[in-house]
Amino acid sequence: MSEKYPDSISPRHLGPKIIVTPPGPRALELLVEEGNFASPSFVKHLAKMVWSEGHGALVSDVDGNVYVDFTSGIAVTNVGHSHPKVTRAIQDQAGKLINCYDFPHSLRSRLLRNLCAITPGKFEKQALLLSGGGEAVGAALRLARVHKNAFEILSFHGGFYGRGLDTAAVTGERKYKRGVGPTMPGVLHAPYGYCYRCTFKQEYPSCDFYCVEYIDRVLESESTGSVAALIVEPIQGAGGYVVPPDGYLRRLASFCKERDIIMIIDEIQTGFGRTGKLFCSEYEKVEPDITTLGKGIANGVPMSAVVARKDIMQAWRPGEMSSTYGGNPLSCAASLATIEVLLEERLAENAMKVGMQILRRLEEMRSRHELIGDVRGRGLMIGVELVKDRTTKKPAGEEAEEIISRIFRRGVLMVPSGWSNHVLRVAPPLVISAELADKALEILDEEIRVVEREKPLRR
Repeated sequence: MSEKYPDSISPRHLGPKIIVTPPGPRALELLVEEGNFASPSFVKHLAKMVWSEGHGALVSDVDGNVYVDFTSGIAVTNVGHSHPKVTRAIQDQAGKLINCYDFPHSLRSRLLRNLCAITPGKFEKQALLLSGGGEAVGAALRLARVHKNAFEILSFHGGFYGRGLDTAAVTGERKYKRGVGPTMPGVLHAPYGYCYRCTFKQEYPSCDFYCVEYIDRVLESESTGSVAALIVEPIQGAGGYVVPPDGYLRRLASFCKERDIIMIIDEIQTGFGRTGKLFCSEYEKVEPDITTLGKGIANGVPMSAVVARKDIMQAWRPGEMSSTYGGNPLSCAASLATIEVLLEERLAENAMKVGMQILRRLEEMRSRHELIGDVRGRGLMIGVELVKDRTTKKPAGEEAEEIISRIFRRGVLMVPSGWSNHVLRVAPPLVISAELADKALEILDEEIRVVEREKPLRR
């Protein structure tokens, strides 16, 4: 790396270091204290960790334990925790100007230009800066409706876009909208290209993308004829790190073009080098009409964006969509520095290189562990789907929880995904070295073996 981290916890650190069984005494004290005041809606992680510091691909807790981070804060700290260049940009800007609402400033101008330049699409673009991913999705849906003067949105089973009434509506999982109905009307859902669990029991490529063809049946039976847009994740995140088959995104793009439907590609989790390219839609050379961005855009400082064809963005009038903190100077400084680091240090290339090594290791583990039903991913966005039985493919959610808890106690931090929390997410910062990833995978391998031995799979 071009910048130096503290020697005590750096990207080249030898590996995890557990000095007291986690959660340690200080962590337990803070967990109890916070529990008295925190909303129960906060995510209850299987790893009972109270964070203290993070540098590169390693994080430490308040008791001094060091962990390999396989989460990146859910694909946020792509250039590594506390990258010196990003940290310095934040520090410098904090002493000058933090917020100016929607007034222009030089950093916002630079960032808007950069985002329009690097996002897929050779057409003229314009961008809107916001605060969070859900906010960006909501804005994209609103923009599509205004531009098309239509209201229906096509989405997919397993997709995740947020917890608001609009974003929950397009989300394809009941657990995110249970008890809050009715959500936003006019949303139609179709099966995603999830080949391991094909809704139609077909095989790729002989299926000829029947899942895309089936969307016409959804329209015929459910639509009023007022379709504005289709929204899709190029790789599903919360749905289980589901990688659709090659050509799927391109076929969806053709589907939208033939029917004059706006295509929104959600790159909030797949963007900024995560999948081995700057944006995942580049794999199939798809140029979305609207792209939503977030998470890794500013390496942890709240920021999101909507980038759209200029003719679509022009549907909005002044003041029709804004955000109190969107595009503030502090966030823009962090985002500009993050993009510079991604390009200068060629982190998408490192994500591809290390990701391929991780996939090979996981496939080898799959040959030995019946608990592993499927391994899939691109770059450093990799899913390990656990099943109780490879024939029935019954999700092994309990086993996944046990594994995540066990590797946490040995210094590896991981979170689950999938509707039954049965998919292990491998999503470390893009600065991770092959050696450090290997050490974490060795621990994972050993603990899967223990769980299989202690909890024989129920057929």
